[in-house]
Amino acid sequence: MTDNQPQQTEKKTVDSTLLQHHDQFVRLKRLSMVKKKETIPCIVVFGRHRIVIVRSSDGKLLRDFHAWDIVDYQSDSHFFTFKFKDKSDNCELQHGSDGDELSECLIQMYSSLPDKNRNFTLLFPKIERKVEGVAYSSSDSEPEPCGGFVFLYLAFCDFYQVEPCNDICWDMNNMYPETGCETFNLVDLFFRSKRLTIGDLRCLFETLQYNNYFTTYYSSNLKYEKEVLAMITQTLTINKHLQSIVMSDVGIKHEQMIALSTSLSLNQGLALRSIDLSKNPLENKGLIAFSSLLGSSIQRLESLNLSGCGGTSTGLAPIIKGLEKYQHSLTFLDLSHNKIEDASKGLASLFSVCSNLQTLKLKECSLDFHLLNKCETATNLDVSDNRIPVKDNKYLDAFRFFQSSTNLTQLNVSKTGMTADILEAFIQTIPNVTHLDLSDNSMGDNLLFVISSSFTAAPNRITTLILDRNFEKPSKQRQKVVNDFAEFLEGDHCLLEELQIAGGPKSQLKADCIPIIFALMKNVTLKTLDVTGNASGDSLPLALSKALQLNTTLTTIKLDDNGIGPHGFYALKRTLTRNSTLCFIPTPTIDISVAYKDKPAEVVKDISTLLAKNCIQSLSVSPPPYKALSNASSSSSLNVKFEEQPPKYMTHSDSSSSQNNDKPKSLAPSISSGGSSSQLAPPRPQSVAVKGPLGRPLPHLGPQRKASIQRLDTMRAKQIFIANMDHGTPEEL
Repeated sequence: MTDNQPQQTEKKTVDSTLLQHHDQFVRLKRLSMVKKKETIPCIVVFGRHRIVIVRSSDGKLLRDFHAWDIVDYQSDSHFFTFKFKDKSDNCELQHGSDGDELSECLIQMYSSLPDKNRNFTLLFPKIERKVEGVAYSSSDSEPEPCGGFVFLYLAFCDFYQVEPCNDICWDMNNMYPETGCETFNLVDLFFRSKRLTIGDLRCLFETLQYNNYFTTYYSSNLKYEKEVLAMITQTLTINKHLQSIVMSDVGIKHEQMIALSTSLSLNQGLALRSIDLSKNPLENKGLIAFSSLLGSSIQRLESLNLSGCGGTSTGLAPIIKGLEKYQHSLTFLDLSHNKIEDASKGLASLFSVCSNLQTLKLKECSLDFHLLNKCETATNLDVSDNRIPVKDNKYLDAFRFFQSSTNLTQLNVSKTGMTADILEAFIQTIPNVTHLDLSDNSMGDNLLFVISSSFTAAPNRITTLILDRNFEKPSKQRQKVVNDFAEFLEGDHCLLEELQIAGGPKSQLKADCIPIIFALMKNVTLKTLDVTGNASGDSLPLALSKALQLNTTLTTIKLDDNGIGPHGFYALKRTLTRNSTLCFIPTPTIDISVAYKDKPAEVVKDISTLLAKNCIQSLSVSPPPYKALSNASSSSSLNVKFEEQPPKYMTHSDSSSSQNNDKPKSLAPSISSGGSSSQLAPPRPQSVAVKGPLGRPLPHLGPQRKASIQRLDTMRAKQIFIANMDHGTPEEL
């Protein structure tokens, strides 16, 4: 009895049978099958998960069965018998003296299959098993893509008689290994031309049970049926490699949470580090059941998200107490949209022992700041939608908590009822914060006054400031405080890189935000500006068309829902022909739909094209050498004079020689107030005949643009040349 390839009469049957069951040929043995006391010469083909028996004389298929169908085997000096649940299906083979070789073939097959139903352990108790989840190729040389996911998936599909999803197999063999993605995203699998059935999900989840490639399981906004939740529970009971699970808003109730917690406690090798069960109606019973896992089954927890689970202090108290066991590993905690109330005291105890807790989200959870002490390690804190009472100086408890948390860099206090009267004192308690959210506090115009005065009087590190929906009722002093805020943006004390002053249905600055737009002429720090929803009309893009000619730092502006009409969009297009640094404007869908209804004009496409050109240019061309305006009020009439200056793109030797002059030339504008006319853009330098890298003259381009192009590689120069020919120069547009 020797191994060889099937003969021609046998090959057709073997190939078709293995193909039908999505299997591959591995080994072959020639022997005889005993059937009704008749001995039939045959071949026994071992695939990767299926055994096929074919008659040698005519190639007829005698038997085929899955490896997991075998419940036992018996071998003696002359016969080898496969045993199944139904004894009438037992298969008896006659061999010479090589029964051990059949056992070797069976061991090789089982060694690359998971020990489903403990088949391998029961059949070969003395054989050491390979690591579960690692499936080897037919040559046993290299691990297969994604830990052999497709091989195991096809084996399960064959066992449960489910047609495999070829697109999923292709993704696992090609896309996932190339991108290095280790997240099993159930949401992606649902967005297919054919909806997944319960049988499909069963094969996928049972494959995931034994897979050691994926480290994250993700599903969000998918309502689980009972069968699906049972599959996930079984997967988490067996899998020892998943480090993160995200099951947000999947409909897990407290009954299912109790069953899930019980199953997880059975997994002695549970590797979970990050858990997200947010937006599931767990309630107190489910939270208490989950708390039983803390410190026992879960050995190291780094991130926990239980926001929106309907818990109160009764269910949250044991959770918070159990988290103290992870004082050195916990870095992220989200308990938002639960009623913490009296459990705030437990939070204070948790904060005092945690040495690495950096992100803390406690939005709308009825915090009692009086019970909190400090959280020294927190860098990102969200306490939005928790009332900070002003009456009887109770706000001092919150301020003390913020001040004691000395490492805070991001703080969200939106919807806390904070007033402008206590804002200045609040800012003094957060000297290290760089990201501050004060939105939805209805502070009114005094907010801008306090910001400009306190930021100017005392140094701070705030670079991102969010003031959305704070200006419901305009005061008589609005124009003055807006102008003062604009002057702050123009001054040296401004460190802001992102400013958001979005409006809403009841909170709109309207045309009063125009001085802030004009402040961009002098501001040299802002990179992102959000003025959406302020109903400013066409005056907003018209102001931008002037300000952005001189601004060289702003890269993103959001301006939708401002009532911009066709004239405003045309002005925005003209703006982009004179600015090379603005790269991103979120599509103003609301204004476009109103201005152009169902037929957006070509100007909208032109704006997108010009933004794309700026993005390409920003990667390879230095910004234009214009400097911000100085010593001028953004709201007054301006007379602009420009002096010449050595361009920024000149070589080091040229720059050195120019510095030897007594009065270096400058392109920076000098401003004098007064007068009725304003020149908002410098005169373009005279053209100089320069050839590009392709050896061709570059028409309609100034010396700065040409000098920049000369430093580009040939392909980039060609792209920009074509872009200029398509869109023309600013003068032509």
